[in-house]
Amino acid sequence: MNTTKKHGFTLIELLVVIAIIGILAGLLFPTITSALQRAQATSLTSNGKNIVQAIVSANIERESYNEAPIWPDKTTKLSGVSASGEQKDCGPYSTGYSNDYFGDMVEFRLVDDLDYSIFAGAGIRSAGHDRQLFDDNNGGYNAWSIVSGLNDNVSGDTPFMWSCNLSIEDSDLTSASPSSAGAETPKNNWSEKLSVTAKPFGKGRIVVVTKGQSAFQVPGKAMYDSSKFMRGGNFTDLDIVVLPAK
Repeated sequence: MNTTKKHGFTLIELLVVIAIIGILAGLLFPTITSALQRAQATSLTSNGKNIVQAIVSANIERESYNEAPIWPDKTTKLSGVSASGEQKDCGPYSTGYSNDYFGDMVEFRLVDDLDYSIFAGAGIRSAGHDRQLFDDNNGGYNAWSIVSGLNDNVSGDTPFMWSCNLSIEDSDLTSASPSSAGAETPKNNWSEKLSVTAKPFGKGRIVVVTKGQSAFQVPGKAMYDSSKFMRGGNFTDLDIVVLPAK
């Protein structure tokens, strides 16, 4: 009777297979990571537009009651309503974090039908309906930095909020603005203002939402030119302050 001897993998064959799998994984990992980041950026972009749309809608309603708009300001207080129905003064927002403004926006009903989850995404955790958690000193529940001090005369192209992996100050915004109407927009190098470890996207990309409700993404490799962020916006002669995410 003939018998067939069965052979398994030799150690060398197994090591070759493992090496091939490792090479393929190394080739695919950047592609998978990039695709995941693009999907997260798309979701965050949508959230950002919804936030600004909620502000604009609230401003339209408040205008009919002769009330001031709710754009954050360095000197003006905003009128809100607590859960118990009492009037509440919010702000002004001249120091601190964007969490302060966003927290007041939700808690004191400056806008309708938002909770703290809309400020999360792309690896930033959601605080749900919990203001205390959203304000946690360790941070990690808010994806957005904002600029306080934009008045009604500011162009709709002016950036209002951006993903917090871009760390800039008000002086950066001023120096990146045209010196006068019709002047060329400076091209400052902001590459080092992105941190590889910063959520949500490290040095990969940033998401920007303008006062006029438009939103766009800028690849991190393009941030050698700050005009890619400015897109026609201008902070010259404005009394502004950047409020970073906590």
